[in-house]
Amino acid sequence: MILNDTAIATLSEAIQKSEASISSHWRVEFREFRQDQGGFVGVRVQGHTPRGGFARRIRHYALLTPFRRMGKRFANFDEYLRSGKAIAERRGGVLDLGMIRQVLTLSLLDQHVSAEQARLPTIIIGDGWGTMASLVLSSLPKRKVVLVNLTSMLLVDLVYIMKSFPGISICLARDVSEYQSGLECDGVDVVAVCADNAEIIGHGPIGVAINIASMQEMDPLVIASYFEALRSSPNPKTLFYCCNRIEKTLPDGTEVLFQEYPWRPEDKILVDENCPWHQYYLRLRPPFQSRYDGPIWHRLAEIKKEQKYEA
Repeated sequence: MILNDTAIATLSEAIQKSEASISSHWRVEFREFRQDQGGFVGVRVQGHTPRGGFARRIRHYALLTPFRRMGKRFANFDEYLRSGKAIAERRGGVLDLGMIRQVLTLSLLDQHVSAEQARLPTIIIGDGWGTMASLVLSSLPKRKVVLVNLTSMLLVDLVYIMKSFPGISICLARDVSEYQSGLECDGVDVVAVCADNAEIIGHGPIGVAINIASMQEMDPLVIASYFEALRSSPNPKTLFYCCNRIEKTLPDGTEVLFQEYPWRPEDKILVDENCPWHQYYLRLRPPFQSRYDGPIWHRLAEIKKEQKYEA
């Protein structure tokens, strides 16, 4: 496995290489992506909003009021919100819509994750700016985090996690052996996996897996491969939280349908509804709220495992 700065350098060198798992959506999004003096140009992902002037911060705070109200039904929302604010400040930004959504999601998961599952790695598929990973590391510091993403966004994730936690230990795992070594090493906090190698996550235990607003941008065969890896993980129970558009058409005409993901009748559904905190996005000028092109659904399921791994 490759550690820390060497992992960052390896990903930096690989961002221009072709990836088998990339969809037409991300081919369009990454056309102008590049790393520039330690920052990134040409990437549009919510999760890092610069601090700005006082008036701008007040306006931004006011726009998040409905989301803070949504959190009142969750016992640990205020604790996770404080973690989110601290992370944003360490990154030189403010708590924004991307972060407060992750706070709400983690607050929801907190109601369903057992102590046994909490001791196992948390897998985050397609994190944006390392936001959910940073929140988990801050709020649940003993939990190992595994990040899976396209190379360019994986690089962004790791750079911003390191901004959030200077001195944190990360490793880049390229095969099953390196992946298992990363999970077993007490000195490693974050294990990073490029999307083309995603099948290796099925060779280690998974307590909770999370995907937010990125499976809707994958080709169906890639989505199926993630489900296969989650079902193959060698522990009896894995929760999968999936929050995505009910339907979306990619630039090449591919239709991605939430209900046609490879769910199984045996999956135990715990939450299944329109996601309250993902139905619209914010603008700092009128109109302050704009709905997405279609509804966004979230589902939390205890997924049916492959027979060979069941207790």
